[in-house]
Amino acid sequence: MELYDYPNAAAPNPTKVRIYIVEKGLDIPLHTIDLAIGDQRKESYRAINPLGKVPVLKLNDGTCLPESTAIMEYLEEVYPEPSLIGNTYEKRAQVRALERFIDLNVLKTASTIVVHSEPVFAHRTQFAELAKQQRSELAAMLAILEGFIGQGPFAFGKEPTIADCTLCAAVRFMEAFELKYSENYPCLRLWWEHFCTRPSASA
Repeated sequence: MELYDYPNAAAPNPTKVRIYIVEKGLDIPLHTIDLAIGDQRKESYRAINPLGKVPVLKLNDGTCLPESTAIMEYLEEVYPEPSLIGNTYEKRAQVRALERFIDLNVLKTASTIVVHSEPVFAHRTQFAELAKQQRSELAAMLAILEGFIGQGPFAFGKEPTIADCTLCAAVRFMEAFELKYSENYPCLRLWWEHFCTRPSASA
């Protein structure tokens, strides 16, 4: 297997897969697709993923699997131990629900703020009012997340899960663009103080 990757905190989707791989203890070669110089637009990469996005997991038979969460869940099926989703039906459902909440409501909201406010995206149509509205939305979603993660030490209970991988990628993304995420959220702050000491947090 091989992971097509962009090793930059500003690209949270490949980041969360790298975090997952380290937490899982897997040895998967990484192939860098440099988004900054347009590798994703090359014909050779479009043949791998027509959308030109990363990450993509290329399997031994040549099958190319896109989408970060799908990649993590595929690897869970292939390498079930140690489990990063949960060992019961209930826990797996809860972990998946929390991971999707973080992805769709925290990370996506933060991404919208960045796309519509940061100079690096000035080549696109930006709506300052949308960025302002999404800042309020991000605060609301972080407040909900605060209640979900409780006292941890991980995002869901006492063992790391895919929810931690996505949350770590989200926090690193927010830090990269100086979005506030912890000053009013003590549980989130404690979670990060714990998780950032793990080798995976800097993957």
